[in-house]
Amino acid sequence: MKRAIYSFGNEVFTFFANRVEEELNARDIPHIFVGGSAVQAHILKRLTDSYDTDISTLASNEGLRFQDYIRATDDIDLALKFPEEDEKDIAEVNTVGSIRDFCDALSGEYISGTEKNIFSYELERRGITKPVFKIKIDEDEEERIFMNLSRKSKNLKKLSFSCYNEFIDAGSELVIPYSKDYNLKLTVPKLEHVLATKISQLRAKDLMDISNLVKVVHSVGEEVDLEELERILKPVHTKNYGQFLSLVGLDGLHPNLY
Repeated sequence: MKRAIYSFGNEVFTFFANRVEEELNARDIPHIFVGGSAVQAHILKRLTDSYDTDISTLASNEGLRFQDYIRATDDIDLALKFPEEDEKDIAEVNTVGSIRDFCDALSGEYISGTEKNIFSYELERRGITKPVFKIKIDEDEEERIFMNLSRKSKNLKKLSFSCYNEFIDAGSELVIPYSKDYNLKLTVPKLEHVLATKISQLRAKDLMDISNLVKVVHSVGEEVDLEELERILKPVHTKNYGQFLSLVGLDGLHPNLY
């Protein structure tokens, strides 16, 4: 049973995400972390910069209330981009093989980034879209990390198919200090692209992510590029876009949007 228990405040989750990033880069597979992981990364990058500290310190700061900023998850969601080939069947075989090799490479036993524990990751369920990894910290079995691997434009729910490659191509790596000598490194979509995927769906968890992310962005003096959001979301998601503006207190910019 899936349980939303992990954030990048958990080193075992952070270490696994780093391994994912390393293996995808080693294979030259264009990619971005999407969903809750991307939201967490954007929030934590701004918080660690603003407080001039690292993730582990933020997570242990009782006065900050880490949970007010970060929604826990049990998933790592990835959008992957593979080269197209003339022969569709050949392309599919090569892609499936690449994904299987990538997942196999994530299994193993490692000294944690802070060198305080031994982390073990075991591929428990193979799959080219939803692999599952069992986790151990030292000798104690923990929970499981579920992965959702997208590789086709149709997997980008509710947005134009053209956005899939655009979002990956515009992604960039964020480097966020986890502790004094250890960083979290993730390739994520730009801020507006993360928000666009959330606004287009607007489920309860999307509303929470949107609110947390925009609150932190504004708290550090940044602004959201509303023109970029409108380009992606309108006219199909005009209603959702209006709800977003209302949620973050910007509805006065478009009083006649509805």
